[in-house]
Amino acid sequence: KKASGVSKTLSSEQIEELIKGSVSAEGSYGSVDNAKNSGCGKPGKQPRVPFDSMDVAVERLVTLAKLRLSSGEFKSSKAQFLRVCKTFMDAGDDEIANYCGEVCSKFASMVQGLSDQSSNSVKETALLEKMLAEKKQKLWDEQKQNEQCQQSKKNIESFQTYLGSL
Repeated sequence: KKASGVSKTLSSEQIEELIKGSVSAEGSYGSVDNAKNSGCGKPGKQPRVPFDSMDVAVERLVTLAKLRLSSGEFKSSKAQFLRVCKTFMDAGDDEIANYCGEVCSKFASMVQGLSDQSSNSVKETALLEKMLAEKKQKLWDEQKQNEQCQQSKKNIESFQTYLGSL
């Protein structure tokens, strides 16, 4: 894990690519434009999209994100993913106007979960290296104490032999 280095954060373009792939999947919204125009499935907006479009899009996103994140080369930042997604999907701040904010929130959470499983973090290896160094130091100290005890034992045995010869 250490040799592979630190994971790079997904770029805005990579995030948009994941979103495009998921909302364009068959059974999902059909395209980015359909998702935006339908308010990501908001009733009363056209074009009408399948009831389970959001679920299909999330499933497709998981598949696409696993391909991108499984090597550990990239990681996701939930806040950045959410920001890029909301901008890309024209979600706006009004959660009632459309469902794209909810879609983006689900996307960001799913991708973050996958990222947490696969990314390489410097912090993780630094902590493990520190623990290893402490354990090695403790082992070295114990070995030195053992050597001193062995030497003391030899000295006592030699002294005992000397006393027995008197």
